[in-house]
Amino acid sequence: MSTPPINAPAEARELAQLPKLSATTRPRERLSTVESRAFVGMLRSLLPIERDTIERTSGAEGGFTERKKDSASEASRKRATLAALRRGLGKAPGEAPEMFPYVIPYLPKRVTQMRAEAPDEGRALIRAQEPFFLIASLFAAHQLDWPYLKDHHRNFGASYRALSVATGRESVEQRFIALLSARRDDLPTHLRHAIGQMKAHDVPVRWSELLDHVLLWDEDNRRVQVWWANSFWAPVDSPAAALTADQPAPAQEGDDTPGA
Repeated sequence: MSTPPINAPAEARELAQLPKLSATTRPRERLSTVESRAFVGMLRSLLPIERDTIERTSGAEGGFTERKKDSASEASRKRATLAALRRGLGKAPGEAPEMFPYVIPYLPKRVTQMRAEAPDEGRALIRAQEPFFLIASLFAAHQLDWPYLKDHHRNFGASYRALSVATGRESVEQRFIALLSARRDDLPTHLRHAIGQMKAHDVPVRWSELLDHVLLWDEDNRRVQVWWANSFWAPVDSPAAALTADQPAPAQEGDDTPGA
């Protein structure tokens, strides 16, 4: 059975222009919001287009683009691809080979070139790829993103806050604290549970920012954890709290803006 083709957005081509990554590069140096936006843009291109739409494009210039409804066969191929990505839930890269055709071609070039630069550093290559496989599988399970608001950045702490409001359960806060205390190796389990709950309650996730933050998770200053905590426990009358006050709506493709 042939694999469904991916029509990645133009921004994915930016990946080829990024500098190489050596096996000794520290995690904090791997971060590129261009990488994350391009990768998540590829994932969004897998979502079936149910009807003709006019959508706002990202970038400083703004503008609009027309998207035509997918044919039945194209929509079927996209759904098959998302199903293949979901098979990676709870698995490490390599344990779900169905994901390979849809993730490896869109990894940042400086990650894939680690094999040529340091062929004996297999573990370093796998670890560099893990966040991309993780986000691909989670996105395939729950594609809802925050609507675009200029100058507002909603991180995963804001999503967790919205989940707490939606459920009214104190256990959500306890799970969030456990997430903030987790090591990166334990993130897949924590995030898989959280995304399952957010899907059940229609809570959106800023996907490219989540990818950025997973890449930064083990920084000594733990700035990602601090960002998330501030979004979750912000006072009710603060700007951060206002971000979760209204029922969110799905974001359109191209609306993604990275940030902390």
